[in-house]
Amino acid sequence: MKLIGMLMLIVCGAVTGEAFAAAFMGGVRLLDITADLLLQLELIMEHEAPDVRDMLDELRRTSDKLPIFLDSLPEGSGASDTLSQLADNTDGYTSADLERLKMYFSQVGSADRLSELKRLKAVRAYFERRRETERPTAEKKASLSRRLGVLCGILFAVMLI
Repeated sequence: MKLIGMLMLIVCGAVTGEAFAAAFMGGVRLLDITADLLLQLELIMEHEAPDVRDMLDELRRTSDKLPIFLDSLPEGSGASDTLSQLADNTDGYTSADLERLKMYFSQVGSADRLSELKRLKAVRAYFERRRETERPTAEKKASLSRRLGVLCGILFAVMLI
C-alpha cells in the first residue's frame, strides 16, 4: 500500500511540475501565435490588399490559432473594435506588447499600402525578437519546474517511508 502511495506522490509531483512548465511556456506560445498572426496579415496585405475589415475576417476564417482579442470579434469588425478588445487584455500581453499592437491597429488604414506594410513588418519584427529572447528563459524555467516536480514527488514519497 505504501508503494502505491509513493508512486502516487511521485506522479502528482510530476504532473504539478508539468503544469508549471506549461504556464512558463504559455507566454512564448502567445508570442508565437501573435508573430504568426502578423505574418498572415502581412501576406494577406501584400497579395490581396483588402481593407482592414476584410483582412481581419479573412484571418479569422483561415487561421486556427488566434489570440482571444481577435477570436472574440464578430464578423465585419474593424480596427476600432480590435482596439477595444485589446484594451481588455484577455490574452495576457505585457504592457509593451499591448502598446505595439494598439499602435499598429490604431493606425491601420490611415496610410498607403506600402506604409501599412512597413508598420506591420516592424510590429512583427518586434514580436519575433521578443519570442527569440523569451524562449530560452521559458524553456529553462519549464525544464526546471518539471525536474523539481518529480524531485518533490520523490521527496514526499521518501518521507512517507
